[in-house]
Amino acid sequence: MIELSHLYKTYPASGVVALEDVSLLVPRGSISGIIGKSGAGKSSLIRCVNFLEQPDRGQVLIDGINLASLSAAKLREKRRKIGMIFQQFNLLSSRTVYDNVALPLKLAGIKKNFIREKVSNLLSLVGLQDKAKAYPAQLSGGQKQRVAIARALANDPEILLCDEATSALDPETTQSILELLKAINQKLGLTILLITHEIEVIKTICAHVTVLEAGRIVEQGSVIDLFTQPKTEITRNLIRPALKFDLPPSIQERLHISKTDHGQVPVLRIEFIGEKTAEPLVSNLSLQYGIKFNILQANLGLVQEQIIGVMLLEVYGDDEQLATGMRYLREQGLQVEVMGYVNNA
Repeated sequence: MIELSHLYKTYPASGVVALEDVSLLVPRGSISGIIGKSGAGKSSLIRCVNFLEQPDRGQVLIDGINLASLSAAKLREKRRKIGMIFQQFNLLSSRTVYDNVALPLKLAGIKKNFIREKVSNLLSLVGLQDKAKAYPAQLSGGQKQRVAIARALANDPEILLCDEATSALDPETTQSILELLKAINQKLGLTILLITHEIEVIKTICAHVTVLEAGRIVEQGSVIDLFTQPKTEITRNLIRPALKFDLPPSIQERLHISKTDHGQVPVLRIEFIGEKTAEPLVSNLSLQYGIKFNILQANLGLVQEQIIGVMLLEVYGDDEQLATGMRYLREQGLQVEVMGYVNNA
């Protein structure tokens, strides 16, 4: 388990406050994510986990051991159990795939016979068993990242840190790397902590997520909760592209936050989870309560293997009908939000 407790980090030369009172837990064997815009403090945070950056204040505990309490030799030993992959792969261009993966083992003084077997197994794990003699320049971006993953696994780490590991890749390759990381997590029981600015990465692979902004945590919890019950505008802005629930421009232009005229009707955002997506709950508004509606936007997405549906509606009815209808939807377990009001066309 990774535990970060009240971390602070400032860079004196620039005066930048990278981290301010950051605390989080990463459960053993989980895949957890840290998301935020550029400059939010993500890279500083993940580099504090293996003490590539030492926090000014606070504690970094790995399985209950405070890294600050370790001698230099013990810290190096602990770091061998924390693998790391980067956005730019960081492969040695003058060495073959085999030699890049073997390098950590050679530095650790491991015998050649063991290295040969270990590298062969790792290349098989990442699907590159036929690329052992190739050089990085001969590989695609996805293949380079697979080599970097194999190298990071060479010392049998218990934790794998991913620093924007898919940011340099196209969407299809990103998906294949995320599937590989998920398979490694399941097969080896690795704890994976990744940072990204891409909400699709969080949505696809993570169980838990922390949202960073200007070095502070603004929200954290399960990915399902983040998508279904975001608590801050920062989080809502991050997840909006993944759920595609923006109002059409023609509606945005005439949307009022509060009701200013008797002729205005509410615009509802309704969210369904799991089996609720297959039930005709919205249709029941019309059948049971006489409420008419106009669908402005509808979308289904997959988050942590659960279907989430988002629907935006203009709804028509008197105040009592609308109150009863919204209460019905909430009683069925749906998230219902009044986004604003538009003039009744």
